[in-house]
Amino acid sequence: MSAQTEGISSLKVVSKWEGLGTPASDKLTIKQKKGKFYGNRRLIKTELIEAVIRALDVPEEQLSLKDFGITQDWLNLNAEKVLPNRVHSSFENEKALFLKSFRDIKLVERVFPKVIGGWWTDDYPYFEIEITYIKGKKIKAYSSEQTIFMLPWKIVSEDNTYYNSNPRLSFAIANILPEKFINKGRIDGRSLANRLAEKISDEIREEMLYLETRNRLGPELDRLKDRYTLQKTAINLIHSIDVGPPTNSYQTGDYKKWSYSSWNAELTRNDLPSNVMIGLSLPYKQNRLENFDLFLEKIDELVEHVLSVPWLNEQITDNPDKEFEIRFVEDRSLSKKAHEGFLEDLGVFGPNAVSEEILNGLERAVFVQVSEKFPSRWSRWLILPNKNAVLWQIRGESVFKWKPSDFDTRNLYDTNDWYQTKAIIAPDGIIVSK
Repeated sequence: MSAQTEGISSLKVVSKWEGLGTPASDKLTIKQKKGKFYGNRRLIKTELIEAVIRALDVPEEQLSLKDFGITQDWLNLNAEKVLPNRVHSSFENEKALFLKSFRDIKLVERVFPKVIGGWWTDDYPYFEIEITYIKGKKIKAYSSEQTIFMLPWKIVSEDNTYYNSNPRLSFAIANILPEKFINKGRIDGRSLANRLAEKISDEIREEMLYLETRNRLGPELDRLKDRYTLQKTAINLIHSIDVGPPTNSYQTGDYKKWSYSSWNAELTRNDLPSNVMIGLSLPYKQNRLENFDLFLEKIDELVEHVLSVPWLNEQITDNPDKEFEIRFVEDRSLSKKAHEGFLEDLGVFGPNAVSEEILNGLERAVFVQVSEKFPSRWSRWLILPNKNAVLWQIRGESVFKWKPSDFDTRNLYDTNDWYQTKAIIAPDGIIVSK
């Protein structure tokens, strides 16, 4: 028996998990008998117990990737193994970008705090090890951290309490446990490469999305490049206020026909103010983009219509910190989903809330969303063919020179700062209907 393990009577390990699923727990008691350690009728090597004791006393110091087992050789070895599924069958330049990024040790150093940090719901682990000495002294280490290695551990003894963030303790505890012990796979770092791959993918997400768009929509991007600048891009399936299956499609059962990817992008244009954005969502089916020519045919008229509203054009000029997004979805500005959602929202104001002017203008209305980041608030507008603007929704305490109290409003989703309205603003900025 070594100096580190001398006097140890037992080690008790308790591990639990609760969350979205069936709760689970495990216990392991390791007892010392004649200088050897036994747990669940198996002999546990003394050097493994020694490693736990030594790790408890590791002083706090600046940790490096190497402390977590990450070296350049490790990155080179694991890069191919953790290729994201979507990259496996993608273009070679997308695969090359991921591999290069995963093997970039400087990039790994930068993102690593996110690998061992974070918090999420429906996942509540707990791990505890208590070491009892023959003379009665006890030391306990425990953690309820969700992330890989469950760092930091809280160490409690009779005369001291401190935190230990060195993964050496996690490795050491894992080494004395049976293979299927609850939470062993969390503290032993076996998912480290996959976790790192997730964070690397997050870090290069915009670059990867641009590559994907360029690979699949190269000819279309070339047609845009002289006039437009791509600010955001993704070919994916999303659901938003104006993208995805209309609500009534779930009642009629034809929602599946809306389950396809789209090219979702944000574009600026060199002849427009920098705070005017064109938000685009075009169907992408069977590796082919639809309605691109239709977008090019219609977008100028939609933009000109928005800029022709005097009060709105003035707000664009006076508020460079606000983003004015002109939407184009499928084949129009106000999509079928947004059209339906707008009418449904206005239903709360009563059966006669929607005027003939609004009803007759929806098919050709231009949907504009105005946003600002600090503070985070936005408003949604429908610019009718006659240049009247319908204020659909407000999020925040004001919108331009108006407050929610200036309009007839209803709170949305039991919030106190999100409102729907039916107000109409004339081209000169005067409220003509609340």
